[in-house]
Amino acid sequence: LYRSQLQIERSAEIDKITRITQEAMRRQREAVDLQRGFKADVEEVDREIMTLIDNGNLSHAAILQVRQRQRQLHTTQIRLAHRTKQTIDRITKEVDTLFDIIQ
Repeated sequence: LYRSQLQIERSAEIDKITRITQEAMRRQREAVDLQRGFKADVEEVDREIMTLIDNGNLSHAAILQVRQRQRQLHTTQIRLAHRTKQTIDRITKEVDTLFDIIQ
């Protein structure tokens, strides 16, 4: 009886870890989606800027400033993508390790 109680408790713990893991994976997917959204926003900004420049609606000085800000935006977006991927990879590795240990 005692042994079956331990198995039930272990099973409950594994179920709990599984639920937490599934939630973590859902959040990972959300983070990836959010990062993709940022990338799409940056691309849209690029298109709008090109339209302004092509239509001659910006002075030369404004174009230079816009280009500089554009580069900063791209750099920030790339950094975010890299950090997001690193974090997700780390979380995935930890979750995999946890499952290896408990099984």
